[in-house]
Amino acid sequence: MQRVNERELLVLSKVFGVTQIIAATRQDASAITETLTLLATNDDPRDLYAFHYRSPLPPADQNNPFAEAEGWDMYDLRSQMTRMKVPATEWRITDINADFSVCFLCILARY
Repeated sequence: MQRVNERELLVLSKVFGVTQIIAATRQDASAITETLTLLATNDDPRDLYAFHYRSPLPPADQNNPFAEAEGWDMYDLRSQMTRMKVPATEWRITDINADFSVCFLCILARY
């Protein structure tokens, strides 16, 4: 992230995208900088944005039964694999990364 001036920020992404943010005040620019820095350098996956964001959905009703459902409960992997007739001999469900401690790149780095 790069400060252009008191109110303007340039956010450079790891895929070479550039986003320009112009804040209304210097305080807003500082708050945005602090928030983006915290989100980008977070060590605990449970503190990531995806775990705290709540979509502004309407209350659950017959037309939208998932509106207030917890995200983890909206999709049942076992029933979906059964529905799609996924061969159990080729695929299996595991909880090995339930705590997000397994890093594929870290495993590859060992070899």
